Amino acid sequence: MKCWLSRICLLGLLSWLGVAVAAAQPAGDTPEDMKQAIESLRKQVEDLKRARDLDYRLLNDRLDRIEKMLDRLLAGQSSSSKSSFTPVAPAPESPRGLVRLDNRLPVTGFVTLEGITYRVPPLSTRTLTNMPVGPISYTLSAEGMATGPLTRSRVNAGEMLTITLLPPQ
Repeated sequence: MKCWLSRICLLGLLSWLGVAVAAAQPAGDTPEDMKQAIESLRKQVEDLKRARDLDYRLLNDRLDRIEKMLDRLLAGQSSSSKSSFTPVAPAPESPRGLVRLDNRLPVTGFVTLEGITYRVPPLSTRTLTNMPVGPISYTLSAEGMATGPLTRSRVNAGEMLTITLLPPQ
């Protein structure tokens, strides 16, 4: 029984292989047609080789021209050069100070210091670092409150000036 099944399987495989081979060869492909196709492919390969060789020649010619130009440029320059400079000392830093903005109000406060308005959240502080030393002027205000009078003070080097926003009394 096994022998007959093996033969049936072998015959099925052979018939399938025959169908696959027949499908792979389109009708009209004779040995002459195949030779023409191969010859056409050879001609295309030769054309591509010629084009590649032409590209190589053009690139080599261009590289030669560039090298000659570079040689002419380098020939016009002296082989050594000399230069010197005097370093410039950095400008001394001007003295700086700190300004702390202390808002003791339950609303957002505003401090306008030298024309710049700084916002200070309720019940918090804000520190302005790197402030120039010297006289300053500022006004205080808060949400729902009028702007106070212009106040003058002084920022000292390495010190902290505290500006406090207090509730009205």
